[in-house]
Amino acid sequence: MTWYFFALTAAVFFAIYFLIFHKYIHREHAVEYLAIMSIFLVLFSFPLTKDVTFNLNSLTWALIYLISLLLTVFFYFIALSFKHLESSEAVPFMNISLLFVIILSVVFLKEIVTLSNLLGVGLMIIGSYILEVGIKIDKIKKVIKRFKRKYILYTLVATIAASIVIIFEKILLNPEVVGMSIEPVSPASLYFLTRSGMALNFLLILFARKHSFTGINHALNTMILPIIVTAIFNIAANYTHYLALQTGQVSLVAPISALSSLIVIIIGGELFHEHKLKQKMIAALLMIIATYLIIL
Repeated sequence: MTWYFFALTAAVFFAIYFLIFHKYIHREHAVEYLAIMSIFLVLFSFPLTKDVTFNLNSLTWALIYLISLLLTVFFYFIALSFKHLESSEAVPFMNISLLFVIILSVVFLKEIVTLSNLLGVGLMIIGSYILEVGIKIDKIKKVIKRFKRKYILYTLVATIAASIVIIFEKILLNPEVVGMSIEPVSPASLYFLTRSGMALNFLLILFARKHSFTGINHALNTMILPIIVTAIFNIAANYTHYLALQTGQVSLVAPISALSSLIVIIIGGELFHEHKLKQKMIAALLMIIATYLIIL
């Protein structure tokens, strides 16, 4: 199967995961919720261990743990952002990650991006903005004015962390792109080991906090099912995302994954509602054209 099939599949799973995560993160303390979720990520990914390799060199282990640290930063700051911002505020700034990813992939991975690919990426960013913010200039200005709000800055921190993560993931999945003489890491190994590291990080944070276990007990009693479902879709999304990254360029896989913004609206049943129908249809058309240009 081609990389873009896996990227499109990942976009669907990311959308479902995003919907559930955004809905329920409001109801619990961020660290406790994330600690429980990260533990379930490890538990439910145990079937992958049959394909996990632990015989790795020190550089590979260092990169794996670095990814786990960056994932911890990403989830912590994006959870804080989601708890205090509407999706129409957070998502546009999250999509800036596409720009970071393109720059990093060209500079560090020496990826070649064609004019049609760049046009596709540009349309994907514009489409995602229109989908969330609209096409009126005054609304865009309002979003820009919110830039100094600390929760918007939290979103940007998470975005930068995610952009760096995908570069390191590509290097571990296919070290030849940067000429590293190490064995490539399988998608199963990359997921299981990095999420195990992330779970360890959140547990360490919990032990350093007061009253954390009270919050964990509350979350387990009230949020167990949503957390389990979130974990399952997170595993599915990231595993298929890694399959796409194995052969696809980072600068192309990431924009296809951004289709999750559109899919969120479709799954939410809002695309064909009369409310802002014109705005959503324009955004959907732009993002579909963008997908074609990126895959082209």
